[in-house]
Amino acid sequence: MKLFIFLLLLMELFYLMTPEQDILATPELILQLRSHPDPKSTESIDYTPAAPRLTHLLLPGLDDSTADAYCARLRHVRSILLVFWAAYLLCPSTWWRTITISYSVGALCYFSLGSIGLMYNLAHSTQATVSVRSCSSVRKRVASDHWFCPPCSHISHQW
Repeated sequence: MKLFIFLLLLMELFYLMTPEQDILATPELILQLRSHPDPKSTESIDYTPAAPRLTHLLLPGLDDSTADAYCARLRHVRSILLVFWAAYLLCPSTWWRTITISYSVGALCYFSLGSIGLMYNLAHSTQATVSVRSCSSVRKRVASDHWFCPPCSHISHQW
């Protein structure tokens, strides 16, 4: 589990430099857009009116006058996420209470940022990118171990 959290944080931090949407960049997304996602102007073909309006619930009254305050709060949430998951990664496994609390608080912060950020991109393009990058890096690393990546075992080893 620690390896998963470490790799997740590493990928998210690398995504901060790319022009794609990143969960850790949600505060900057709010600062740039300064409004709730508008279903009428959404370019995504996957938009559905049944999608929950989480930004209205989690960021009530978001507009030009409140965007800076919400951005500051979300940056604070991001800092809490990084601190608690760093504590989770650095604590020895014998400190089970500290590990449990650190992981839980970090996961709650990650879920909050992800829930808000993905409302602006309902096509979830970041999930496909993460899956492809993860599978390709794992596949190149252990190309001969078919048990590690069973769905990819039918693909030839020539990339």
